[in-house]
Amino acid sequence: TSDTAWPMHDIVVIGHVLNELSDSQRTSVIARAWQATRQLLVIVEPGAPAFFPIITSARHQLIDAGGSIAAPCTHHHACPMPAGQWCHFGQKVARPDVQRTAKAAELGWEEAKYAFVACQRAPIHHTGMRLIHDPVRAKGYIDVVGCDKTGIHTHRIQKRDTQRYAQVRRAHWGSFIDEAKDNS
Repeated sequence: TSDTAWPMHDIVVIGHVLNELSDSQRTSVIARAWQATRQLLVIVEPGAPAFFPIITSARHQLIDAGGSIAAPCTHHHACPMPAGQWCHFGQKVARPDVQRTAKAAELGWEEAKYAFVACQRAPIHHTGMRLIHDPVRAKGYIDVVGCDKTGIHTHRIQKRDTQRYAQVRRAHWGSFIDEAKDNS
């Protein structure tokens, strides 16, 4: 937070740092990181309700600075996430033996939850949606919940819509897919 200017880089990543700063420090760090970004800035914070407002605020700051949101959002409008919910994702990560011992864990991996925003200099226009929950599979259809430029929607993809069904069948939480038609 003490450096006034950072050298330019194609990709700049801020990981699990902003939640430890004051609001004014956070705003300053994001502005300097954006100034140091030639192509893509990625901000990652823990995937918990307390940290989602940090990502949302950073997203707004970057849009106001002329950035184009690359992920996870598929639009540049206000976040449609209802109060009390937060956009986050999960990734399995390997546990080192010492961590497994310290946590008395049996599995060699854990699901790490995170929230993020990726913003790029070049304009981008998405034509799909990001899945914000795992698809729910049933006999003859799959229900998906996704966020797109018009908000958060649930889509039911019937098995008879073979092309769309095949695409969604391989999708998972966090996947970006083409706009789904509601066939229910």
